[in-house]
Amino acid sequence: MLLATAVHPSLRAQSQAPLFLTDVRSSERVATGVLIRTSTGSALIESVAGVGARIRIRFGNAILTSFPTPRSLATGDAPQKLLPLSLREHADTIVLGAAEGIEVRATRHPLRISVRDSLGHDLLRDSYGAVALGSRLAHNTLSSPATRYYALGEQPAPTLIRNGAAYPFWNTDHFNYEPLSTPIYSTIPFYIAITNGTASGVLYDNPFRGEMDLAQRLPGSIAYSADGGPDDGELRYYVIAGPSLDRVLSRYTRLTGRMPLPPRWALGYQQSRYSYTPDSMLTNVAREFRARDIPADALYLDIGYMNGYRVFTWSPSAFPQPKRTLDSLASLGFKVVTIIDPGVKVDSAYPIYQQGLAQHAFLTTPGGAPALGTVWPGVAAYPDFSKQSVRAWWGAAQAAVVDMGVR
Repeated sequence: MLLATAVHPSLRAQSQAPLFLTDVRSSERVATGVLIRTSTGSALIESVAGVGARIRIRFGNAILTSFPTPRSLATGDAPQKLLPLSLREHADTIVLGAAEGIEVRATRHPLRISVRDSLGHDLLRDSYGAVALGSRLAHNTLSSPATRYYALGEQPAPTLIRNGAAYPFWNTDHFNYEPLSTPIYSTIPFYIAITNGTASGVLYDNPFRGEMDLAQRLPGSIAYSADGGPDDGELRYYVIAGPSLDRVLSRYTRLTGRMPLPPRWALGYQQSRYSYTPDSMLTNVAREFRARDIPADALYLDIGYMNGYRVFTWSPSAFPQPKRTLDSLASLGFKVVTIIDPGVKVDSAYPIYQQGLAQHAFLTTPGGAPALGTVWPGVAAYPDFSKQSVRAWWGAAQAAVVDMGVR
């Protein structure tokens, strides 16, 4: 059970034996790519335009003829543009040519996957490969001593290099965190690997709670694990070509989305701290910037501007006339940006909470009740931004601050 302990500590408590992909039984072209079957599961290799390869694995002994259309919180609602794969079959290996010069090799005995770029550099190579343990999923690949790993979201580490540690994927509102006290606000199962100057990226498209172990428990091995997988337990990952770092990031953002070009004023100096309250403090800060001839374009308001930390409200005592205050700051050349905190206070007299309940806009427990937590306003509900209708509702609610002059 060395594999189980290397992948994730919680796997030790599982009673089931780990399920690996066995020898290849058959392979064929299907509508979206090449489907490879074993007695314990199937792998679908797809070529994604402008990105590289998408590899999808589903466990079970059913003889699949296709995979379901993937749903993804990471890549959005629009389907990826898929290109035809070239296919060469050999006695021991299936070789597939994918987008952006990527080559995917699948060994037959047993099924293990490796990925190379157009210059022959290894980008990913299975060791144990994909594993299922009950509802949990894992993926184990080899790591070269020459490779340095980066990314994985916001990590309170002393350097940008992620080697030799394990990182949980479970976003947490961790106030006053210390170095190495993971996880914190943003965890993303995407890493960048750089080996002798050649860069590549791997994104695990999975919103389930998980972990990435970069050779901490088992030297020379990368172990990704998660409590489950999308679309009824699918292990899905993208291998993104480089060879340069900027090409990896360009292809990654092509896949996951890019922010709009910011307004010109957002490129200037912006002043922020934990709450300027009352409004007179904010106004005085603005006047001091101008009096001292310090260039500045924007001032930020943290949660102190709200009425009892209720999002889309203004404190009647700290900001009794928000539009007048913001108009005054605009006359001094300042834009004002407010924090919008997606923890909606549970309060039957609070319109945003009432609207959210009526529209079934909040995240729920398996039983269907709103999933509640305790944050700044006290007990709060959380919008389910995976729903387009909720995104539209939340966007329209911004009028409460935008109409006052917030930019």
